[in-house]
Amino acid sequence: MTRFLDELVILAASRSHTLPGAWVRVTLGMSRRNDFNLLAGPADPDGRIAVPAEALETEIEKIRDLFLMDYAGLDAWDGSIRVAVLSREDVERALSAADIWGWVAGVRSKEELRALREFGKVLQDLAGEELTVRVTVRPEDAATLIEEVSEA
Repeated sequence: MTRFLDELVILAASRSHTLPGAWVRVTLGMSRRNDFNLLAGPADPDGRIAVPAEALETEIEKIRDLFLMDYAGLDAWDGSIRVAVLSREDVERALSAADIWGWVAGVRSKEELRALREFGKVLQDLAGEELTVRVTVRPEDAATLIEEVSEA
């Protein structure tokens, strides 16, 4: 197994402006079964989101408990992580999932769900703009990072 990371630090931006309140999708690549897709946010006033390993591990366990046949454990993590700012469509899908299932992986409270909804409104004002992330992983050699560009 690849050693798991200690923390992800993500900076979300639109053009040259940081995105306070932003939400991102963190995808952990798996060597077997399905990849894990988790939401992280909201970003602080500087557009920064810190995601400790414990938060990822907690969400992974929740998902595995619900869908045991679909997901392997962290022993199957292939060492890759993809990160992208959520688009309007991503936010809409997450809110729809929350309505249907009562939860979304990575959203831990009603306050966070409200913050996700507010970010969806911010994205309407950014329609067509490129959204980017800069990701730091700790320790530096803990993962292979893929920073994805999305569109509001």
